[in-house]
Amino acid sequence: MFFLKTVLICVVMIGMVRCSGEHCCTSSQFEAKMKVETASLPHGSSTPTVDINTFLLEYDRDMKMEKITGTIYKDVGGVNETAHNYTVVNDYGNGKSYNFGVYAGTKYCEITQTDPKDMMKGCIPSSYNFTGSFTLGSGSNSVQINSFDGIEDNMHWSMQATVHECTPVAYSGYGMKKDGSNVRTSGYFVDFVQNATFSAGTFALPDSCKKTGN
Repeated sequence: MFFLKTVLICVVMIGMVRCSGEHCCTSSQFEAKMKVETASLPHGSSTPTVDINTFLLEYDRDMKMEKITGTIYKDVGGVNETAHNYTVVNDYGNGKSYNFGVYAGTKYCEITQTDPKDMMKGCIPSSYNFTGSFTLGSGSNSVQINSFDGIEDNMHWSMQATVHECTPVAYSGYGMKKDGSNVRTSGYFVDFVQNATFSAGTFALPDSCKKTGN
């Protein structure tokens, strides 16, 4: 499904920076509320697709687990609009991804293989260049932000995060994917909680996935 590709574009970019351009990482566990807007134009097509994806990402590096819960709005050429609620659990420890929910009143669960190497490390690549710092806000409410630019998989990325605590703020990217489509995307962190604590049931799977077999 396309929204899974959109989610992947987002989560692969979550990585932070410290002052003086030193690369660093997020905490091992975090919770992020995000909005990601992606526009793409398939190779040989004149009909663009726009996706607006709002979701909650729960991440546990130690357990090698991710859970993404959200809604994606898809607009194809301005004439075909759809909305889809989804939940994805990525179990990198066992190499499986579960996409589940309810469609047309019927519960479903799609299980696919996933490479444990694909789990994001939560760190900005060392090849990215530090491009400068700026201040967001004023007075006691101001926050110092660092910015980095880099190229990865044919995509040009720009990322911003707070100098202290490595908390992400926003990112944007543009380029051409392997299938020849042109893509431009931007992501905004509405909220980000470092060192989050998750309940035992956070990454639990519904019966629809257990019946399918895991």
